[in-house]
Amino acid sequence: MSDIYWFSADSRGRVIAKTEIKPNGQVIRYPFTIPDDINSGHGHQIYNTLEDFIRNHPDEANWERKANHPDSINRKWKGPG
Repeated sequence: MSDIYWFSADSRGRVIAKTEIKPNGQVIRYPFTIPDDINSGHGHQIYNTLEDFIRNHPDEANWERKANHPDSINRKWKGPG
């Protein structure tokens, strides 16, 4: 099974995050540092299961690097999207 992913937008239609479901059931979310600008960088949130994501998003990721963290700003994008 390949990854399942989708992009989320804010009320203005600007893309604000990419979310992936991995074959092992883990959910990974990449919040954009600046809406609609993936080149500005992205954060990284990990949820162990889809149930964790549904129950706890956006407050309690199992692991997180914020979108405005120094390691996130201008972070290069890898993969589709």
